[in-house]
Amino acid sequence: MIPPTRSRPKVGDLVQITDFPNHESPPHAGKVGIVSDVLAMSDGWYQYEIIFDNDRGWYDTLQFSVVNENEAR
Repeated sequence: MIPPTRSRPKVGDLVQITDFPNHESPPHAGKVGIVSDVLAMSDGWYQYEIIFDNDRGWYDTLQFSVVNENEAR
């Protein structure tokens, strides 16, 4: 199932990487970053490039939550 358009994070959104207790957490778990790019995958899902203080990484929507949406459109 493809997530609805309205729930997709946007470039500029402030996000926090999810920490999964008792499971393997993604890199940068618990850190806050900014969405800098969005990549549509061939299966209909999206990957998001998130930048941090001295690093960046690609994540799917299950690995982070939006802290503050970018209001600029």
